Amino acid sequence: MKIHPSNNYVLVEPKEAQDVTKSGIYIPKPTDEVPQMGKVIEVGKSEDDKLPPCKIGDSVVFKKYSTNELKVEDKTFFLIEFKEILAITEETK
Repeated sequence: MKIHPSNNYVLVEPKEAQDVTKSGIYIPKPTDEVPQMGKVIEVGKSEDDKLPPCKIGDSVVFKKYSTNELKVEDKTFFLIEFKEILAITEETK
């Protein structure tokens, strides 16, 4: 199923917090914790003709309780307004 977000929204696949640090330390994650990071799957159009804050494939950080959860084929996605995206992250080497 292909999902196209409405204007000013992005579709994000949430990233779960890492369970183990690089040094091998186990970090328990709370079961009620809402992810705040994810990968952009699809971007809706901007209503005011400005460029969207991110593009498909970007890793983003968003406000904690700013998501609209959507479950499709046993996968969870978030629909998030452009204004709720706080940052775009990059992997460091």
